[in-house]
Amino acid sequence: QAMVGKPVGINLGAGGAFVKVSGLQDPIEFKLLDAAVEGYTCAFWNETMLAWDNTGVTVLYDNTGALRCATTHLSVFGAVLKDILAGFQQALVCNNVNAVNSEGMARLGEGLSCSGDNCLWKNPAFYIYWFLVIFQA
Repeated sequence: QAMVGKPVGINLGAGGAFVKVSGLQDPIEFKLLDAAVEGYTCAFWNETMLAWDNTGVTVLYDNTGALRCATTHLSVFGAVLKDILAGFQQALVCNNVNAVNSEGMARLGEGLSCSGDNCLWKNPAFYIYWFLVIFQA
């Protein structure tokens, strides 16, 4: 599984609207899971990247066995598989698809048609991305 437990939204509202909170000097601490699961870490849904990210989020260790997190911003948080998080972040660095324009659509078509060793559908990041889009949206 890419995620264990359910995502948790931590937001601040004022006047019927959410207020963006980021760059806190003192992190906010919270419990994400009653029992930590090996291989999973604290992450948040990055609305800019449309992906799970752990920037500004730290795992806290204590003697309770819970998965506790500290964050300098408010968002939607989840216990995400470390390998997927690291692999997806690497894929974002390596793959600039620009899928919303004609160049991006042409590149997507080339990747799906498999020219030589450049097969988009053979790249694990391709499946991870669509898994997260479909099941985490």
